[in-house]
Amino acid sequence: MAPARPHIAQALGHLAGRQGATVRFTKTSRVMAELPGGHADRTWASACES
Repeated sequence: MAPARPHIAQALGHLAGRQGATVRFTKTSRVMAELPGGHADRTWASACES
């Protein structure tokens, strides 16, 4: 049986959201695909904040 890592991450995100934190759910593959371009044009930090 595989570990339930996505479920753990979602639970932690929900808990953080309930405590007032801003939480964004996305696939790791999408983040990794956008990361190089965001660093090149310096938009990655602003994308994370929105």
